[in-house]
Amino acid sequence: MADLTCLVVDDDPTTLTLVTRTLQRAGIETVEATTGEDCLEVFDSDAFDIVVLDNILPNMRGEDICRYIRQRSEVPILFMSKFADEIDRIVGLELGADDYISKPFNPRELLARVRAVLRRTGRSGTVEEPVSAERAGDEGLIELGPLVLDLNQYQVVWAGEDVELTKTEFEILQVLASAPGRVFPRAELIEQVYEDTVVSERTIDSHVRRVRKKFRRFDVELIQTVRGVGFQINSFDDRSGS
Repeated sequence: MADLTCLVVDDDPTTLTLVTRTLQRAGIETVEATTGEDCLEVFDSDAFDIVVLDNILPNMRGEDICRYIRQRSEVPILFMSKFADEIDRIVGLELGADDYISKPFNPRELLARVRAVLRRTGRSGTVEEPVSAERAGDEGLIELGPLVLDLNQYQVVWAGEDVELTKTEFEILQVLASAPGRVFPRAELIEQVYEDTVVSERTIDSHVRRVRKKFRRFDVELIQTVRGVGFQINSFDDRSGS
């Protein structure tokens, strides 16, 4: 049983999934709410060690929820917002929030802030390390900094935002992400992705170009070409993903 329980409040399914999976992989139990009304009802019916709260929800602002919670409890609150305005951060902190994180964010930054808030408020409990690429097979996920691959749903997320890939593009990225920094020859990629289907190395090159193009909107060069050998995925463990 988890030592800590977090109430996660966000109406965006992608962010909600990213936050809950990040916390669950660190051993924190989560309860989700997608509206302000749901949040207040759930909060009043259970006890939580921390609340991760979106700033804007349907029919209710995060500041109002923060004020409601703070009038009733000293539970730590971590605000999330897609707005990086300093005024928003100041208002949230003045209302009683313990920390603030701007969207999109690196899952590692989220977990680091949650850990820090829990330590400051004396609720540290047991927070485990997030899943690494080496352990991903058991969890159905690969996480490399801001990059998260859901191997069961064929879903890719970069810093909280969905990235639409074809099945072949996903499988190429999965192979590369399974061993960050390792150079995969084109022939090996063909063998792992296409199995018994015969394709040319130019086909792999074409798919890699399309994957790169889809990630360039994040101003990141995800896959590196090693001339005369093949491809490797860059490691982003210590980057913010911006």
